[in-house]
Amino acid sequence: DRQEPSPINVNMLELGDAAVLAAVLGDDVSLRGAADIIAGRPPGGYSDITAFLAEPSIKKLELKNEVTNRFEITSRYLKARAEIIYDRKVLTMTSEIAMNGDRARVVSRRIGAEM
Repeated sequence: DRQEPSPINVNMLELGDAAVLAAVLGDDVSLRGAADIIAGRPPGGYSDITAFLAEPSIKKLELKNEVTNRFEITSRYLKARAEIIYDRKVLTMTSEIAMNGDRARVVSRRIGAEM
């Protein structure tokens, strides 16, 4: 069985993720070009994947469906981090959450520093 690659949420990409975006977009996009695409994301993100694919720097690439199908605007997994400060002590809790439509399920929860 061949597993499908994980989708990439274009609304969650950070500048440090430019290499991932450049790798998926192919040889015509440099690391700097991918960083520019991420930096140029509209405030609040893309409303749908069509808006992302219509960006001039993306549209000119004439991407095939197997590439465009890699992109999403929502995530199936989220990470939530809470920090509680009490009497100069810090407690950190990190939860990984799986989303299925409007339903959320905690996959894991860690109390203490992340490794």
